[in-house]
Amino acid sequence: MCMVPRWDIQYLKALATYGGGLIGRPPEYDMMLEQMEVTTTMHGGSRDSVEYIEPETMEKMYEYLLESVTAKDEEQTTGGLFGRFMKRRENS
Repeated sequence: MCMVPRWDIQYLKALATYGGGLIGRPPEYDMMLEQMEVTTTMHGGSRDSVEYIEPETMEKMYEYLLESVTAKDEEQTTGGLFGRFMKRRENS
């Protein structure tokens, strides 16, 4: 699991437009990938350390995981767990 910052989503949208093509991906592809905050905090990234993780992000992840293991079976099948989690976050 991974929490992706909103600004990284713009990078992901742009990266999705690059196809493999016959000659591969352009150099901009790797440059954009390296600029994404989420890639710097993954395994082996320059910020792969617990002190770079924001407490608010950890709290969101904890709430999501806690809800996933404590939700009743019928709740997990109606509307999807992620949809319910996001709706609850919007209302709080």
